[in-house]
Amino acid sequence: MNIALILFTLGVIMVVSGYTNQVSPHCNTKLKVKVVPRGVYDEILYNQELTDSAYNDMISGEGEEDDEGITIE
Repeated sequence: MNIALILFTLGVIMVVSGYTNQVSPHCNTKLKVKVVPRGVYDEILYNQELTDSAYNDMISGEGEEDDEGITIE
């Protein structure tokens, strides 16, 4: 009885997993991680102007224009 319940549960899990993979296969895309040197990370982290502009871009959802009128995204 117990082995049947375990096999049934395992089968249901596999069917649900297969159905989910068919419905949304884009979930299998690889995660892209960029590794930066510690010095570059610290420079970005402690540069208040850079962090403020990045957070403002995230909030507003639009790019900023620099001195030459070029949109920075």
